[in-house]
Amino acid sequence: MKKLLIALLLLFIPLSKVQAMDLIDKPDFALKLARLILIEKYGKHNIGRQEPLIIKETDLTWTIRGSLKPGYVGGVALIEIRKNDGAVIRISHGK
Repeated sequence: MKKLLIALLLLFIPLSKVQAMDLIDKPDFALKLARLILIEKYGKHNIGRQEPLIIKETDLTWTIRGSLKPGYVGGVALIEIRKNDGAVIRISHGK
């Protein structure tokens, strides 16, 4: 019985040392995901006019926002995606 308990403990020790990986770990992946979600919500034409999308990284999230060309007036789309699971924390569009 002791040997079985020790064997089971040894099986689980390496698992406890594995560090969690972020699901969305690369900026290009975050950008593609954001673009898909923003196009679905605000339309291809609208988001297309806001290219290039600008991406910023923090320890926990990716924040992607649209940009306006010189002379354009208005708001841009913004989306914040959590790195570890890809959840959308915030999505909005200025006016």
